[in-house]
Amino acid sequence: MHMVSRVLGVLAIAAAVSACASPEDMSAVETTAETFHTHLAAGDAKALHDGAAEAYRSTTSFEQTARLVTFFKPRLAPCDAPTRIKNNVSTNYSTSGNFVTVVYERKCPVGPVIETLTVQIKDGVGLLAGFNISGDQIMVDPAASDSTPPPAPDTDANAPAPAPTDPKSPI
Repeated sequence: MHMVSRVLGVLAIAAAVSACASPEDMSAVETTAETFHTHLAAGDAKALHDGAAEAYRSTTSFEQTARLVTFFKPRLAPCDAPTRIKNNVSTNYSTSGNFVTVVYERKCPVGPVIETLTVQIKDGVGLLAGFNISGDQIMVDPAASDSTPPPAPDTDANAPAPAPTDPKSPI
């Protein structure tokens, strides 16, 4: 029984240590996040794309990045500056480098926006590996005069299916 306790203790310590990012890695993550937010606010898709990790650039074209920046920039403009949620950090160590995922929140007129950034640490340098932005604020059309998001679709699973429009249709 004593041996089992020792093994469990060692495993618990290993799990706790593997979930932590080093101060150096977190410094690189913070710098990368600040650069990401600066490029996004400026609408600089080229700098955002060119400065990203190879994993990002090989799966997301410049044109896709430009469309994302064009979409998000005006929707995030009325929001407060992003604030990192300190306890929401995930670390993954692999042969491709260290990956640290952090979460930011912005206070916006329609509600909070959550930004999840994944940063690849390679040779002590942070590179954007991916991002996700979600919240009602991004559903607001910045050209519209009111800032109310569109209504959510009706998701009532018990609602009857719509009648077919073609009488010969099998559904």
